[in-house]
Amino acid sequence: MTFYERVKGLCEDRGISLNALVTELGFSASAATTWKNSDGLPRPKTIKRIAEYFGLTVDDLKKGVDEPIDYKSINTDAFNQPQWKYFLEQNNYDTKKAIKAYLDFKKTEQEDAVRDSAEHLHATFGDVSNNNGIIGSIGSTINAAPANEQETALLDRYRALDPIQKAKLLLYADELLNGK
Repeated sequence: MTFYERVKGLCEDRGISLNALVTELGFSASAATTWKNSDGLPRPKTIKRIAEYFGLTVDDLKKGVDEPIDYKSINTDAFNQPQWKYFLEQNNYDTKKAIKAYLDFKKTEQEDAVRDSAEHLHATFGDVSNNNGIIGSIGSTINAAPANEQETALLDRYRALDPIQKAKLLLYADELLNGK
């Protein structure tokens, strides 16, 4: 959700209008429109005043608000170029829209890879959610108690992996075990 949507929802919960909030806090009449049209967050001072008004911490006010992306700082040279060109063309060469579409596509692609890996592991090993902590369940931490420092270090390294890396590691282990 955007910052605007978060503040608007808080206003609705309190039974006040967004314009009443803006007026009461002494912001310019166009403040709410600026929040609505902006990709970023207002100044920290503004956020703090709104949080205090609602009796929230700044972190609680920002909870659920999507952090703005600085599209200008994204280096598209690192993108898969044929895919990037496709998204650029599909979005009429609007770089911001194309980057968003490309990143959304990549996120979905990663989620699909994790789901496919989980399905493969389930087909290979069966239900691993209750395995006495031998390898843990997909998306969870390993529950095995390490026997020595080397095992502790390995478990720490495993826990630091993102879900894609964990799935790849488990698939590799499966291939080793099955001699593929």
